[in-house]
Amino acid sequence: VESTARHGYMLDYNIAFVADGCAAFSQAEHDTTLSNIDRFFGTVVNSGQLIETWESMAAKTVTTAG
Repeated sequence: VESTARHGYMLDYNIAFVADGCAAFSQAEHDTTLSNIDRFFGTVVNSGQLIETWESMAAKTVTTAG
């Protein structure tokens, strides 16, 4: 998943990496990946934050379209 996020970053995508939506073989590896993504390639969020953002964006779209 980290490699895919890096590739997306190199293609100029804004990366939102869902911390509780992926895993690694050990907690240390997971934490290292989250740190690398957050420092260099994107923003680390949890699934609740991502859903909240999408809902907020959807509400704005409905408000401006209506």
